Amino acid sequence: MPTSTQTAPECTPAMRVSQLAHGFIVSSALSAAIRLNLAETIGDESISIDALASKTGTDPDALNRLLRLLASLEIFVQTGDKTYANNEASNSLRGDRAESQRGFVEFITDPFHFTYYADIVPTIRTGRPAPEIATGKNIFELLAGDPVEQTRFDNAMTDLSKAGVHAVLEAYDFININHLVDVAGGHGKLLTAILTQYPQLKGTLFDQPHVAAGAAVHIKDVGLESRCGTAGGDFFKEVPQADAYIMKHIIHDWDDERASLILKNCRAGLARKGGGKLLLVEMILPETAQPHPSVFLDVEMLVLPGGRERTEQEYRDLLERTGFRLTRVIPTKSPWCILEAVPVEHAAPI
Repeated sequence: MPTSTQTAPECTPAMRVSQLAHGFIVSSALSAAIRLNLAETIGDESISIDALASKTGTDPDALNRLLRLLASLEIFVQTGDKTYANNEASNSLRGDRAESQRGFVEFITDPFHFTYYADIVPTIRTGRPAPEIATGKNIFELLAGDPVEQTRFDNAMTDLSKAGVHAVLEAYDFININHLVDVAGGHGKLLTAILTQYPQLKGTLFDQPHVAAGAAVHIKDVGLESRCGTAGGDFFKEVPQADAYIMKHIIHDWDDERASLILKNCRAGLARKGGGKLLLVEMILPETAQPHPSVFLDVEMLVLPGGRERTEQEYRDLLERTGFRLTRVIPTKSPWCILEAVPVEHAAPI
């Protein structure tokens, strides 16, 4: 790779603010890399810009400038004069990799999602999510009316689930649970991974009817249809009975009022079974401002669905108001924690 005596200028606080203001450029560059299938096309070898441009139908100079930006951020690596290769970061943009985050990045950088960040001042002034201000509908209603974006969203959630599945399995012992319901379980990646590791366990994936139908395909593909069923419905109205419920990245989508409805329905489902456990897989917001993925996600929840990230105490209070007691907060080898709660009358002292 060619060397240069050019060094990066000292980054003053003012320059750092300027660089952060250009964050939309990085998002757009990642979107272009995915839409052009750059990581897949590069594959496992170095490739020249001319060859890559020919394969992707792009302008060589423009493509080089795009990859130079991404490589400067350690996404792709420059291996020679106008020659690039994948690295661990860019490999996560490939759909054929187990650690792929392609679906998540594609949704986050998609114009459908991006447009709501063009002006968030009305949301800051009113506290209302941007989609409701712009259209009168919540983000989930808009997704349900757009099959392409719904698929992108579902793929994004699958990637997120994939990123945390092993961390959850390493951190929590499901051995004493007989029937686990994954509430709003999406494509079923988390639930099927749990069932695979715990052969005594039976499961039900509960989600909107069209999502549950898609999950049934995945469940059959992994050979778990004899132990895992699906159910379609509305968690604001009722959830299936269970020995335990698990919800991953769900409660943070909703404000306290609507989150309470979901939790109360879970409480009612456990009461019909005579007790049990509730497991929430969520990020825990730090008590003070500090670098953590949850502070970004908190603004995402504010702008799009109208939900929020919560501190441990806020989760404790929310659970107590809905008939639960928080018994454990279990860290994982990921940004997420597992919050274990039980119905109040079944809670033992911590």
